[in-house]
Amino acid sequence: ARAVFANFNDLEDVVSESAQFAAKRMLAVWAIAQKEGMLQEEKALNERLEQLAADNGWDSLDQFLSYYDKEEVREQLVYDDVLEYLLENVQINQQ
Repeated sequence: ARAVFANFNDLEDVVSESAQFAAKRMLAVWAIAQKEGMLQEEKALNERLEQLAADNGWDSLDQFLSYYDKEEVREQLVYDDVLEYLLENVQINQQ
């Protein structure tokens, strides 16, 4: 279904709200990662990236990083680690 916007301001509001939500989500993810010691030193990150590259059929980390931005991959790994942590450790109380 297509969203219909009455005017540009409506679209601008939706984009702004979406960007704010994404920024808040990422700040929360990084805060959890930092608190739980999930932020890896550069050497550990490179080892993890090398394994990721090998697991996905790349010949080398350099080849992998010629296609993917290292900081974007780092962010995705942190996001994945935090999501896994939350799934394993958060209990939802239904009232």
